[in-house]
Amino acid sequence: MRAISNSNYTPVSVMRERAEHEPDVTAYTLYNNASGPSFTVTFGALDARARALAAVLQQRPLRGERALHIYPPSPENIAAFFGCLYAGVLPVPCLSPSPFKRERAVSRLRHIVADCQPRLVLTERVLESEVRKGCAGLDVEIIVTDVLAPDGDAFRPITIDRQDSAYIQYTSGSTGAPKGVLLSHANLVAQCEHLRSFSSPGGVHLTCSPLSHDLGLVSGIVGPPVVGAHSVLLSPISVLKSPLSWLRVISREKVTHSGAQNYLYELCASRYDEQQCRDLDLQSWERAYNGSEVVRAKTLELFTGCFARHGFRANAHSPAYGLAEATLQVSGYPAGKEATVLALDRKELALGRVVERSADHPAAKQVVGCGLVLPGRRIAIVDPQTRRAVAPGNTGEIWVQGGDVALGYWGRPEESECMFRARRADADDGTYLRTGDLGFVRGDELFFAARLKDLIVLWGINFNPDDVERTAEAASPWVRAGNVVAFSTFEHDHEDLVLVAEVRDGRYAAGELEEHALTIAHAIYKEFYAPVTGFFFVRPGSLPKTTSGKIQRSLCRKQLLNGELPIVGRATHQHIVAAWDRLNRAQPN
Repeated sequence: MRAISNSNYTPVSVMRERAEHEPDVTAYTLYNNASGPSFTVTFGALDARARALAAVLQQRPLRGERALHIYPPSPENIAAFFGCLYAGVLPVPCLSPSPFKRERAVSRLRHIVADCQPRLVLTERVLESEVRKGCAGLDVEIIVTDVLAPDGDAFRPITIDRQDSAYIQYTSGSTGAPKGVLLSHANLVAQCEHLRSFSSPGGVHLTCSPLSHDLGLVSGIVGPPVVGAHSVLLSPISVLKSPLSWLRVISREKVTHSGAQNYLYELCASRYDEQQCRDLDLQSWERAYNGSEVVRAKTLELFTGCFARHGFRANAHSPAYGLAEATLQVSGYPAGKEATVLALDRKELALGRVVERSADHPAAKQVVGCGLVLPGRRIAIVDPQTRRAVAPGNTGEIWVQGGDVALGYWGRPEESECMFRARRADADDGTYLRTGDLGFVRGDELFFAARLKDLIVLWGINFNPDDVERTAEAASPWVRAGNVVAFSTFEHDHEDLVLVAEVRDGRYAAGELEEHALTIAHAIYKEFYAPVTGFFFVRPGSLPKTTSGKIQRSLCRKQLLNGELPIVGRATHQHIVAAWDRLNRAQPN
């Protein structure tokens, strides 16, 4: 692809320029599964469809209004997104009611409609019936865009300033109700410039995240035309059914940049079969970014161990840190720079202190770096209570400053003022985005420690729930990996540690689950000196998750307390206390 000639570009001007000068170049290739491409679309065809929709929208007084997008992975989805941008309408990407659990998707849909009050819902014919069911009783007009007559000549280009609002991206809701992040064209340009610093023209970028998610939207739709890369989009449903389909498409399309959450790398390693993977060729893969959840050193090692024989290089791993409120990415490693892994004292880290240990130290915890702080961005590590920078060698809340920090939350001025325009008490250096995450900076690298809202605090010590959950998974084969939740409740005049775990299947004898719960509780006590005071097993697939697959800990806690989880076994406070007594008598030291 040719370089962009306009230095004052916006995503809209880039798409129009490519359609004018490179109409026959393939912009996007879409896979519904790994067997072969399902759709391809050129810049010229995409622009024609976008102009056709924009012309329809311009017939109504809709500039600045919101339009919900509910589409399967398809060229029409991409065209509708750009069509809204062409007309100055704010697209609001949203999952369709059918691909994931319908009740959860409809509940999220209705929350978004109530929150941003869209004038329109845009979809295509294949989903029209499901969308109408999901929107029943809601005061919105539904437009099926793939049946519109292609009358792009009726479109009248509008002037778009970089400071204009572009779209609304709803957060995953992993630590609370989803909120609409309002992003400007300037935010997108700033993020695209970061993507350009990690890429080079002529690359092939693949995303398997939903296009309603910030990773899928920015790295899959908006970024590649700016960077000058061909974009490959793989259905997330296909990846859920067959994780290795992701690697097969990378191999087939000679992908240079692709990534996902840590759990997908883990799944691929766990499903590895040398015979089935004999034709994989991953030599083209330059940057394997990994984010949206805690990155595990063990996962990186396992993945490299399995796929190095297929051309994957260890220095292609690129752990990153980001969030929708900063458009997408805050930090990351460039291709070829190996991620830093620190061995830190687990107990000291729980107290907010960064103390390095040898890798074989009994208290050592491996912490993977989240990459280099991107150019043009400032990060401060701040005490969330005093709003003062913490001393070097301590953890604090990650505060971010930069051109891709969003405008705020839609319709939430007070919360936006608190989160997006925070000021330090010890410096007059402008406003920051408060991420709600704990971390630290070492040199020019950012390290993530824990989500502030998810922290478990027992006796004044901070416990990262992710660490507790991983210990639980390793202690019993009955627990489904990635499907354990740890949190605290206030039930006995003090904070109690509670775990909820999905069982692997429905076959278990009476009393077996209780014994497994006690085994897990014992492992956690040995690791953290923290007694589990409640353990609950639930049916497979019943833990609440975000659209990107992250466990919603706060919602799980609420559902447990409200009696809404399908519990199939438990170990009560009394059971576990009795077990502690038995253990203490058997092992007095």
